[in-house]
Amino acid sequence: WQGGPQTQLLRKKLEALNNGETVVMAIPKNPYRCPPGPYERACMIAHYLKTHKKKSKLILLDAKTSFSKQPAFMEAFNGIYKDIIELNLTDELTNNAVVRVDVKTGEVETKEGRIERPALANIIPQQRAGDIAKKAGCTEGDWCPVKPENMASTKVPDIYVLGDASTATQMPKSAYSANSQAKVAANHIVETLSGKKVDRDTYVNTCWSALAPQNSIKIGARYTPGELNGKPALVAKDSFVSKPGEPEKLRKYTYNESFGWYATITDDIFAK
Repeated sequence: WQGGPQTQLLRKKLEALNNGETVVMAIPKNPYRCPPGPYERACMIAHYLKTHKKKSKLILLDAKTSFSKQPAFMEAFNGIYKDIIELNLTDELTNNAVVRVDVKTGEVETKEGRIERPALANIIPQQRAGDIAKKAGCTEGDWCPVKPENMASTKVPDIYVLGDASTATQMPKSAYSANSQAKVAANHIVETLSGKKVDRDTYVNTCWSALAPQNSIKIGARYTPGELNGKPALVAKDSFVSKPGEPEKLRKYTYNESFGWYATITDDIFAK
């Protein structure tokens, strides 16, 4: 689940598949980096199989009962990738969470005892904040609790935790979220150092996912400091999500919009 060399390795292994061989992907429980990410990757792998290895299929072993943008993804799984993607969700009757991977034999075993021996296994593990966060004393369990109004650590003074490592409650772990959180934190630091009041910021996030060429969906919201279950939290407002059955023109617009966002955010992050 790392970018760069790991993604390139996954591609090489896909290209090396014999037509008719199986791919297995293990998808973890929440929370993890980019909630819709595994399902976009599933669509990308399925598109490759459909166009290059027509007899192969992709088995998804998911440790959850539901996931981000599920209705729109399911439309693609059951339509564009019918007979290619096999989705297995975990519920009270089944447990499709992967508990064992044998790197020597290639076996993948679920909690309910199902064993697969795919030609290629893409195992996305359960996730947590990095070791540096734990060593700094910022973690509580697997993640770092923060003040929702400014992303300051609730555990250690003068430390801010952004992006994936933070417990941002309803705000997902995404690049867009991290960028938005960084700006709020930076404003708070300026306010603290200068003594000048800075207007409260609103956090924002949008996540795009490609289903196929020229066909993308998205989800997003604004997030404001509030309460969940009596505790301070970032609460979603004005949320939106792509729906099944959207016209081709809209899906193409969303697809192109995602590339525009990528160019804009990389320029913003690296101060081009």
